[in-house]
Amino acid sequence: MAAQQNGSLTINKTNIVVNHPAIKWQGGEMKIRDDKNITDDSKYGPAQVLKIDTDKMVVTMVAHRGFGPDGKTIYYIVADATPEMPATMMRVTSVPFDEKLVGTPVAVDLFQFMNGINGTGPMGFQAGIGAANPTDKNYSPMWKISFNEWKDPSKAKVLETVDDIVAMQKTDMITITPALGGKHVINCPFFDQSTIMEHISKM
Repeated sequence: MAAQQNGSLTINKTNIVVNHPAIKWQGGEMKIRDDKNITDDSKYGPAQVLKIDTDKMVVTMVAHRGFGPDGKTIYYIVADATPEMPATMMRVTSVPFDEKLVGTPVAVDLFQFMNGINGTGPMGFQAGIGAANPTDKNYSPMWKISFNEWKDPSKAKVLETVDDIVAMQKTDMITITPALGGKHVINCPFFDQSTIMEHISKM
């Protein structure tokens, strides 16, 4: 700012917005996961980072499997969240200002399951379903979380699409509740299957 004021630096503002999650900073870093052997049966937590290499400037994170709105397999990382409680649970950075995205097109719906079929979702049940694929016009890495709950868990089945969720809601099989009073937003960039496979092949 001083350089700009004395005329030795020019700052040109742009309309570019970049998602730069904080991984490591002076005096701290995101928690590194103790168990680095990730399989299809690995639990969601308790940490999202496997390795931070400051020499190569590369961070290795857990890729969680989920479904896009059409049932297509997607993978995503968890970078930060709000409120503080779920951020602490997932061992990611707490970003209170993310709450301001609720009710805007920037925060897209992501449905997670509270009961039903056991799986690798954050609550220990089936993988979640996002309302946009990375190539969709409404895609955003910022997700407003809702919880799906089966009224009779014994009748639960794996759901793969947003239409599946809507159908179950219409038949009164599940209830959908905005998580934590509708204030739960997570920074979860999505990746397609080919991107993940490419990275796995280099490990």
